[in-house]
Amino acid sequence: MIIPSDLKYVQGVIKKLQSVLKEKKANEKVFFDLKLAVEEALVNAIKHGNKLNKSLQVKVGFEVSPQKIVISVEDEGEGFGYKKIPNPTKDENLPKPHGRGVFLIKEVMDEVSFNRKGNKITMVKYLKEA
Repeated sequence: MIIPSDLKYVQGVIKKLQSVLKEKKANEKVFFDLKLAVEEALVNAIKHGNKLNKSLQVKVGFEVSPQKIVISVEDEGEGFGYKKIPNPTKDENLPKPHGRGVFLIKEVMDEVSFNRKGNKITMVKYLKEA
């Protein structure tokens, strides 16, 4: 799925995700976690990666198996230093208005990785215990 860098398209992706999860009979907790992670990743890609430039696109991929769902979000931006994200729970970072999105994604997903450039996030959520 490819969307323009416009926040109004985020809910359409969430609805697509919801229909995929209904087919898999995923529980509410799984849906909540995936919705939160996908929404954060899309907003980051649109706002920070593509800098709200509507001529740039965001690629969203879903891979679904009986055991897990793998979601990737890739923007056309320059990427970012994902290894240097400050911990938003440290006292000195608590008052900062930004910096919680990737932290939240890592908290609710089972696996999170970035490509080397830092413009693509891949997130994994297990649907059933292995």
